[in-house]
Amino acid sequence: MTWHPSQKFKKKAGKLLMTFTCGINRELLGWLFSWMYNVKIIGPPELIDYYKKSLAKITQIHGSENLVYRNIFNKKE
Repeated sequence: MTWHPSQKFKKKAGKLLMTFTCGINRELLGWLFSWMYNVKIIGPPELIDYYKKSLAKITQIHGSENLVYRNIFNKKE
């Protein structure tokens, strides 16, 4: 299936490695979360950081009654 025009696949140690070049944004993070526990981000470090921040916020909101709209890509935060 084609998700991005630059995508490439390689089998490595019985696992499928997908690489592609795109912007790091909310759409990408949402797409990664759609894979749930079937994905591991190995780079770039900036994407790993945004992913971890999103996981932390999801965990925090899950234990609260309040929902918050937050765009982690807004440089003001």
